Amino acid sequence: MYAYYQNVRGLRTKLINFHQAFAESDYNICVLTETWLDDSIPSSLLFDENFIIYRCDRNNRNSNLSRGGGVLIACSSQLAVSSISSPCASLEAVWVRINLGTSHLYLGAIYFPPYSSSSSSVIDDLMEGIGVVLGRMRSEDKIMIFGDFNMPGISWTADPHNKLWFYPSDFRQRDTTFIDGLNFNHLKQLSGVTNGNGRQLDLIFGNSAAAAICDSVHRVPLTIIPEDAYHPALETCITVIASPSDRPSRLVLTRELNFRKLDSRKFIRLISTYDWSSLDAAPSIDETLYPVEPYVVDDRSVSAHSRW
Repeated sequence: MYAYYQNVRGLRTKLINFHQAFAESDYNICVLTETWLDDSIPSSLLFDENFIIYRCDRNNRNSNLSRGGGVLIACSSQLAVSSISSPCASLEAVWVRINLGTSHLYLGAIYFPPYSSSSSSVIDDLMEGIGVVLGRMRSEDKIMIFGDFNMPGISWTADPHNKLWFYPSDFRQRDTTFIDGLNFNHLKQLSGVTNGNGRQLDLIFGNSAAAAICDSVHRVPLTIIPEDAYHPALETCITVIASPSDRPSRLVLTRELNFRKLDSRKFIRLISTYDWSSLDAAPSIDETLYPVEPYVVDDRSVSAHSRW
């Protein structure tokens, strides 16, 4: 499964562009923060019928402000997804559960406004909510939390024992409650992507089981909509291993690629450096090109999540 995350800094004026661009991508999961949506904007203006959308717009229960904020999770209809009641109703948060066949992935989207990111009560509410979710999970289940936590004072450094994990190497005193809560709940930070200021506001957390099935987190080479300098868009691949009894249509999600989004210079370099010495001896052009496809397609910067 391919997951896309972005703090979009408002979608109200970007609905058409977002809908068109996302329809041309092949992400299976989309997590957005700062959507700035309300009841007057249906989710169908953002996603087509192939996605199920779960939203938490800003309201008088999770904010003192009437505009801005908001989070959503959109999941492919090929996935077996169910909404779970938010364990932290006082926060801008939404949670879903994805059936992976032999386990479940609990997926959360969180937005901390700048004025609340240092509030101990807000952090306590988040950690309490995470504890509720963890209490529902079996030992083999996974949890991933995507969000804008607005904590620029924390510096994240790659773990020397596992380069896919990042630990807080420097932080302010007021950040200790947040960090202690993560450690208490055994959550790893999975992104090392920094913004234009060299800081990380947008973070991805997961337990060890989730970290084990995730590819490294990358900055998106071609974003769905233009990104804000403080909020780079992120993507990762989540490996799903189906059991023999699982229905393939529910779990095996294929990527259809096209090269409208290719990096032409990179593509030319890859083709020019490939060993074509077997061409003369090959019985057909198909057999010659068969081993070339993974060589080109597996390079993520060449064809990034797009369809033929």
